[in-house]
Amino acid sequence: MKRILLSLLTAAALCLALAACGSTTESGDTTEDTAGETSAESTNEVDTINYETEKGTIVYTGYEFAEWALVEHNQDLTQDDQVLIVKFDFTNKQANPAQVQSAFQIQAFQNGTEISDNLSWSSSGSQYDLIGNYFSDVLKDGTLSFGKMFPLKDSSPVTIMVSDKDGDENAYQMMTIAVDQETTAAASVTEAQVEELLQGTWNLTSSAGGSGAFTFDQGALTVVGGGSQMNGTYTVDLAGQKIAATLQATDGSVSIELPFQCDGSTLQLFNTAGENLVKE
Repeated sequence: MKRILLSLLTAAALCLALAACGSTTESGDTTEDTAGETSAESTNEVDTINYETEKGTIVYTGYEFAEWALVEHNQDLTQDDQVLIVKFDFTNKQANPAQVQSAFQIQAFQNGTEISDNLSWSSSGSQYDLIGNYFSDVLKDGTLSFGKMFPLKDSSPVTIMVSDKDGDENAYQMMTIAVDQETTAAASVTEAQVEELLQGTWNLTSSAGGSGAFTFDQGALTVVGGGSQMNGTYTVDLAGQKIAATLQATDGSVSIELPFQCDGSTLQLFNTAGENLVKE
């Protein structure tokens, strides 16, 4: 039975400048100068970035926090650190296929200083694809969603600045995000919502060559993989954004965790390597 358990556990593991625009004069109509400064500020500082140039359009669509599996290979980070993924839609207006980075520069600031975006990412899944899309070509008039990662320094607001890649110093838009580091995408989702979306069988064909099927039924879990089957129970951990399960065998038991993302209407389930499980 130990050999069967180890085989199944293998399958389970597989499924587991800033710049403000203004001007001053030594003499002249100060009222006009003030009005000009106010107009420039209102143009550059926006509630939501929606910026269009001759090369393309970039629109802010929201933010989320990076899963630990996505950024764990960065040695200067720990699981207590929060990495913000700022999300945008990019539409290419150029005749040739182009990447967003050919048209726009994206920066983030906290406490008046820039946050480095020099992060590596690994594994797979929706967040991996979102970050990878920053380096993907888009055909003319095509639109692609992408994300940029920034490791947060503290809990203070984050200012996002999008600049025209080849524009002058006033060619930009900026917005401020009041990021709540204690709140994730699952914070507004209830356990009952996750439970309802979870019901049924989820399959995984791993890039490592393994496969498995996980059937959730009102607190009961059946896992089939490696030619064997194990039964157990599970609970929804909203705070940890994971499904915590215990599988039973005649000679022992094992605990597994399946990370998830849920917005209340859709549920994405992953193994610990960040690979997607697909619901039947």
